Amino acid sequence: MHAPVAVDESRLLRSIPAARVALIERIARACGSGGRNELPQRFLRAYFHGVAEEDLAERAPRHLAGAALAHLAFAARRAPGRSLVRVFNPDAQRDGFESAHTLVVTVTDDMPFLVDSLGMAFSRAELAVHLIVHPVLQVRRDRRGHLIDIGANGAQAAHPESWQLYEIDRVSDPAQIERLQRDLEVTLADVRFAVSDWTASPRRCRPPR
Repeated sequence: MHAPVAVDESRLLRSIPAARVALIERIARACGSGGRNELPQRFLRAYFHGVAEEDLAERAPRHLAGAALAHLAFAARRAPGRSLVRVFNPDAQRDGFESAHTLVVTVTDDMPFLVDSLGMAFSRAELAVHLIVHPVLQVRRDRRGHLIDIGANGAQAAHPESWQLYEIDRVSDPAQIERLQRDLEVTLADVRFAVSDWTASPRRCRPPR
């Protein structure tokens, strides 16, 4: 399981190479949304914190910002215990950016085995993965699941969520996109069941006092 990432920007930026910081700042500027401390800017810095410099450098900042902000918009509401999955081909008019690849974005509770399990789903579909972004973000939501903010502030409880973005081989057939989305949804449900069963097993095995 990944260590949770809280949006303490000074700590985040000190912990990564200066070259990566510069690339992330280019992405944050490309989003053109408000000041440094507004949610989209802070989100982008946390989102790309763990991505290698070579992956950031070979893609246009506008493309990366567009993909991340599409992910943020998709995650605006998530009911407790629910996993979100979207498989799509970005459209310039609809999404504000384009990509040579199909994008997959997911949001779920942080659990073990997520990246490996989704990787196996792509392998079953014979689709190569060209980029993975998978931060674990400390997310604050209201009782109805609406996203309030990202990062712990000491006043409200934050919950660790796994946000994953994949660039995969281009899929143009709508039926294949629908099949892939269903398979990914089933995969995440299987992971949730396996993890809940696995964590419950030691309790069941404890001898009575």
